[in-house]
Amino acid sequence: IIIIVIAVKNGWTLTLIDIKTFFLYGELPKTEVIYMEPMPGVVPPGEEKLYVLRLLKAIYGLPQASHYAQCKLRNCLKEGRFQQSQFDACLYILDEEEAKYYITTHVDDQLSTGTAAGEKRAIDTLEKVFEIKITKDPTLILGVQLERNRAEKTAKLHQTTYIKTAID
Repeated sequence: IIIIVIAVKNGWTLTLIDIKTFFLYGELPKTEVIYMEPMPGVVPPGEEKLYVLRLLKAIYGLPQASHYAQCKLRNCLKEGRFQQSQFDACLYILDEEEAKYYITTHVDDQLSTGTAAGEKRAIDTLEKVFEIKITKDPTLILGVQLERNRAEKTAKLHQTTYIKTAID
């Protein structure tokens, strides 16, 4: 919510950044050895029991996939000179004279706001490592609807659609 408050107070654009196939970006440390059975079609039929595969990168379904993908994201943002908040590990801040930007992370979605120069830095930093999809001024954030009135500097969060769907 703090990101929304900062955007409303400063008149900044809210940007939702989605990292495509996020869990596949995680890199397993060399000290972690994980084996899996081959999926159907990877080895000749009837020889499945003769093979095991060693994972070199995280895959969907691997319990550690989220952790290693978050490590990759954290390292990427730190290389872009974003500082991780000491109070909230999911908040990254860029605080330079002309480039101010705030990013909150939730799995593969990042809600962010700041100056135009800060936004450019954030997007350039993320695009060096990840394939991303950008939504400006989103009206739906993690299942919560956002109604914003820039002229009045207000924002309203609600789940009307979710509630109506649950009731029906």
